[in-house]
Amino acid sequence: MKNKIRLIVCLSLMLVLFASCNQKQDQQPKKATGVESKNVTTEEDKQKAIEEYEQNIKGVKEIKVAELDEVSAGKEITLYLGRKTCPDCQKFSKVFKPFVSKYEIYYIDSIAGIKKSPEDLKEFRTDNDLKTVPAVFRVKDGKITDRMNIDDKMGTTSEELQKFFDKK
Repeated sequence: MKNKIRLIVCLSLMLVLFASCNQKQDQQPKKATGVESKNVTTEEDKQKAIEEYEQNIKGVKEIKVAELDEVSAGKEITLYLGRKTCPDCQKFSKVFKPFVSKYEIYYIDSIAGIKKSPEDLKEFRTDNDLKTVPAVFRVKDGKITDRMNIDDKMGTTSEELQKFFDKK
């Protein structure tokens, strides 16, 4: 009888330990990136994410790569390269939104830009080592003078963006 009780107690303890260890693995700490992760799965969700992105960047001045030399002639401008169908750009736009109304920011849509001037955009991206979007940088006389490094996995914070804008 005592052996049965010991066995039951041991099994119960093992079960509790196993359950608590398993629960700790599921609860990974969230990193404060300012960018929330969201898996967009349905077409309706995708459309909502696109609409939210467009609303978040409302106020940027959209240009084509061909206009970049003229727009940045003799002055430094802030340029955002992104696209509405990019999940990372959609997440980034939530953090970027307050800066759009606060600063003059130009925008090149990385998909529409390809359709409107495919060779210009490809050449610009290649010449300036721009592999991924979103990308935020400063341009003067058509040349990048400063860029913000946006971590693909971690995103960026409002504080990091503010530091970039404060360097101006």
